[in-house]
Formats: sequence, structure tokens, C-alpha cells
Amino acid sequence: MNYMFSRIFKFIRNPLFLIFLVFTNCGEKYTSFLELDSNQDGKIDNYMISLKDGSLGILIATDEDKDGKFEDLSWVVGEPGKEKESQVVFNQISKNGAAKSKTWYGPGNIKLVEFSDEDGDGFLETKAYFNKEAKPKVVSGHIARIEIDTDKDGKTDAWLFPADRIEIDSNKDGIPDRVSVNPDKIREAFQHLHAKKKFELETMSLGKENSFVLHPELIKEERWKSIISISF
Repeated sequence: MNYMFSRIFKFIRNPLFLIFLVFTNCGEKYTSFLELDSNQDGKIDNYMISLKDGSLGILIATDEDKDGKFEDLSWVVGEPGKEKESQVVFNQISKNGAAKSKTWYGPGNIKLVEFSDEDGDGFLETKAYFNKEAKPKVVSGHIARIEIDTDKDGKTDAWLFPADRIEIDSNKDGIPDRVSVNPDKIREAFQHLHAKKKFELETMSLGKENSFVLHPELIKEERWKSIISISF
């Protein structure tokens, strides 16, 4: 089941997939396109694609500075007039035409996974996986683990379990082989990783059999148990 979910997730995670469906002949038959001026200044800043009967919103795009580029793009399931009951499926925040973050949601608008560009260079090097506490308006204690591609080669090489543990792939084979459990040093490491600064982190050798990344069943702390255990 995890394998199938992974394949589906990788396929639909590009917003162009939905846009393609909407603007095919099938999409034109069943969907409508709305333009909205939210602050009534005479300029369109919100766009919405919905079913033609208006019962279901599919895509909402916001151009806050009205420069022709979307800063906020969301896939939403909901009914007009019942915004509080709406379900966000995907949200992308962009800046200067580049994605700043991409977030996927589960039932009840619980965050599942978020990809982000923490250093502002246009590369989404950080992935946060959330636990069951990642509900709307919850701002702390909801991240189970953070994966970082420190050298931006497309492969994760640091896995952070907030405040308590970090596993590192020191030889770039995709498998964590070093670990640190020093909370102070781990917080410092997280800050340096995003600031592109060199730092020293004392680590111990980590066997495959003791890795939380390779064996999530070893995780006992509930806050470290992500809703989605597999990585993308």
C-alpha cells in the first residue's frame, strides 16, 4: 500500500497535472473559471476553477501583488458559503516566480508533508513530515522529522527528529551512518544547515539496525511518528 501511495503522490504532486485535467475537453465540460477582485480595486487578484454547478471548488490561485504571477496556489475541496468545512489538498507559496513551499494535507486539513526553500535560493531542500498534531492553528510540536538535502544533489543526507536526534549520511550512499543525540548541537546544526555555514557536529557511528530512518518501528516517541512514514 505504501508503494502505491508513493507512486500516486509523486504523480499528482505537480500542480500542472490538475491544470492539464481542467483545461482538457473533459475539464471544459464539467468546470467553470471565475475571476475575483477581493479588495475591489478594479484589478483581478483571485482565480477559481470549480465544477459548473458551483458545488465544488478545485483550484484557487492568488496574485497578491498583481504582477501576473501566483503567490498562493491551492487545491481545495468545498462548497460556497461553507468555507469552514472546506478541505485543502495542496498549497504552494511562491516568491519572485519560484516556489517557496509546497504543502500536502490530509483529512481535517492536517498537514502531511511540506517541501520548503529555507535559504531562498529557489531549491526546495527541506522536507518536513508531520505527526497527528499537525492540525490547523497548531504552531509547535507537530513536526515528526525534517529531511534536508544539504548539498542539493536531489538526495536527502540529514534526517532531523526535532530537538533530540539527527541521522546523517556521511558517505552519500543514501543510508544514514552517523547519529547525534545532543539537543543543543542538533539545534545549532539545523540553523547552520540552512545558513550554508560550516559547523562541527559530534556524531557516533550508526548501524542500519538502529536507524530511525530505516526502521521507523523503532520510534517510541509519539511526536516523532509521522503520519506518512515513507519519504518522497
